[in-house]
Amino acid sequence: MIKPALLIEDFSALGQISLIGALSVLQAMGITTASLPATILSSQTEGFGQPAVLDTEQWIQASLKHWQAQDIEPSGVLIGYLGQCTLAEQLGSWLEQQNLTDCLKIVDPVMGDQGRLYPGFDHDYVEAVKKLCRHADLITPNWTELCFLAGLPYSLPTAETLIQGIDQLKAAGINATVIVTGVHLNGQIGCCWRQDEQTGFKPQPQISRQHHDYQHGNDEGQNLQNGSASHQTLQGRDDWHHNQPLNFCGNDVQAGHFYGTGDIFSALLYGRLLQGWSLETAVENATDAMELAIQQTAPLPDNERRFGLRLDHLIHYVSKHKRSDFNEKICNG
Repeated sequence: MIKPALLIEDFSALGQISLIGALSVLQAMGITTASLPATILSSQTEGFGQPAVLDTEQWIQASLKHWQAQDIEPSGVLIGYLGQCTLAEQLGSWLEQQNLTDCLKIVDPVMGDQGRLYPGFDHDYVEAVKKLCRHADLITPNWTELCFLAGLPYSLPTAETLIQGIDQLKAAGINATVIVTGVHLNGQIGCCWRQDEQTGFKPQPQISRQHHDYQHGNDEGQNLQNGSASHQTLQGRDDWHHNQPLNFCGNDVQAGHFYGTGDIFSALLYGRLLQGWSLETAVENATDAMELAIQQTAPLPDNERRFGLRLDHLIHYVSKHKRSDFNEKICNG
């Protein structure tokens, strides 16, 4: 029986933001999908003023009951922008009640950027999303969101503060693998993560382009920044270099702002993990695909960028790199 990949995030009626973009990515990978719009918006929340909003909470609950009655089980669950504390709490209860031990559960805790929460969000929303993250196998916060979830003051990230934030999440009962997105390093932007053997992900022995292991004593001269002109030197620590190095995978920074990058990255990662790719190779493939979309979108003025990333080059790329092709490449060296 087919087990669809479930997506739960906002539906923006303009452009290819959030749910529309994520569905396009997964379907290009050949993955059967199920989708629950967490809220319906007339536009995304940036660049178009205040959108019209349609609440979908009751419909979501009815849909989940309908699927359960039809014995439809998801192969995975990706939860993104929700917008309401009550929905985060309801989905947490649903995950707790379901027998989803063989189901990949990812939460993208969309709530803020550049040191601030998005309009309409407060401490209660942060706490609701934090509780939801306790049910996840993997979460993909940006640096701002990691600071809010971990209760850290916002500042320029360093290797030490990234590790501190991840440790704070573990102490709060979030045992998921944490991939921190939107991290800038030496003129590149990408994601950082620390290997966690408890997740069950089995990484390949190497990762190719633009991948670094930040271990004790090896980060002198490596500068980490948050997208501004400021730089900060990474600081190594003896107590984390042996078993869980901090890794970075990224691409060259393109000027300007790009909308919806986190949604697309999470969908790319979700799809590759569902297809059986290792964590590291899935991150690398998602990073490569994101570069194609950003390069295609970069020449556009901001009033066109706000409709979201141009995805046709990305879609072509991911549709040509399905699991069978990837496995053949690995087997043939």
